[in-house]
Amino acid sequence: MGWFNKTDKVSEENKKNYMECFDLEKYPVVEKEFNIKVRGVTFENEDSGTDRQLIIENTPYGTHLMLIPEEDNEFDDYAIRIVRFDGLTLGYFPSTFNKEIWEKLDEGRFVDA
Repeated sequence: MGWFNKTDKVSEENKKNYMECFDLEKYPVVEKEFNIKVRGVTFENEDSGTDRQLIIENTPYGTHLMLIPEEDNEFDDYAIRIVRFDGLTLGYFPSTFNKEIWEKLDEGRFVDA
């Protein structure tokens, strides 16, 4: 999962690469729903200075999002960034569940957001 970093813009090719990270044959999709409050939404994005509140307001309900583990996050060893496919960060997955999700992503399991 290390091929993304904080400044990557997500192209169509990156969408394809993102999906190929998951072993869907070995780990079939199992639905488990989390209702979470995205963390870090009051900060601006470091790479672009975009306002996360505005990004969230302009993200339609049902938009598919990527969960990107941040291996180099200085605040949380299991930080998972929540990103739209256009590369804009909405915030972070809450620490209550992020270790569980990180481990699933690391195993090659698909986690849909």
